[in-house]
Amino acid sequence: MTGERLLKKQAAELANLRRVLINSLIVFISASLTLIACEVLTSEFLLSEERLASMIDERSILLKENLVGVRTEYVPSRIQPGANLEMKPYSFVTDSNGYLIARSAEVNTSSASEIDIIFFGGSTTECRYVDEEKRFPIMLQRLLTKSGGEPVTTLNAGVSGNHSLHSTFSLLSKGLEIRPRYVVLKHASNDMSLLTRTGSYYKAPRSRSIVQTADKGDGRVVGFLRSLKNLLIPNLWALYRKHYSNPFRGILKREWDGYPISREVNREEIRQLFEESLSTFVRVATIHGVTPVLMTQANRFREDDDVIRDHWEMLQEPLSYDDMIEIYASFNSTVRKVAADEGILLID
Repeated sequence: MTGERLLKKQAAELANLRRVLINSLIVFISASLTLIACEVLTSEFLLSEERLASMIDERSILLKENLVGVRTEYVPSRIQPGANLEMKPYSFVTDSNGYLIARSAEVNTSSASEIDIIFFGGSTTECRYVDEEKRFPIMLQRLLTKSGGEPVTTLNAGVSGNHSLHSTFSLLSKGLEIRPRYVVLKHASNDMSLLTRTGSYYKAPRSRSIVQTADKGDGRVVGFLRSLKNLLIPNLWALYRKHYSNPFRGILKREWDGYPISREVNREEIRQLFEESLSTFVRVATIHGVTPVLMTQANRFREDDDVIRDHWEMLQEPLSYDDMIEIYASFNSTVRKVAADEGILLID
């Protein structure tokens, strides 16, 4: 009898569990159907302007900048050490606008009168793996202050991976607001990397694109949480990315998948696009009463540099190393041409 009671009890519990599961499934399906019905009905009666407003955050222009208010260190884990690179922590400090500054030279960027020069560019301006006192915007600040007798303040708006159009958006979005006296632009390699692959600034992998489309499910809630994260824990997040989720780790290996360098690249066409982008930056600055300065980009693309040649050949790109040297030289020549055409200062 005891065994029979136990079996009956177990059977009753299973029956109850089955009923709970069936009822839960019915509730879930009912709720889903109700939501779908509400969505369909709402779409019929909601004004088109309101529908557009509800989708406004699905596509946006990207302000590609460093996180604001960061005080951290980076170790060049992805780059092989050499004569010019020590494997050690490098200080990385940004102000309230995401500009890279030195710990000993922090400034309040809300005070427009303090900013004399903003430097825009990619990694060769950012200089992430350079001791902060040797990053050239800081070195120039000290040299000009010492030679002129009055304090000169520089800001570093360089961001790894940025091309010239990113810098123009950065200038428009936040650079002009603090009204610097000068803006200095240095670009070539990142523009060349993109244009030789896509022939356009508007066709790019997500990590380098201008227009960003939100992932499915990456809506207002996720956007709000990201904003909250950037506001409340920028340093913890930078530490996490450095050790566990470096934004460039893995991305650099795969970010150009589907974007190979074209054998049939139209060199004059991409050079013209680069020229137009540089001219846009120059004219935006000029219109707003800021003096633009262009810089050519120092580089190691030379025939006798076996280190760079070996690295390039290892990538197995369709274009030869010698072809890339020629394209790179033409981009630097374009910087010189724009400076001459616009009648502005060139740092060559």
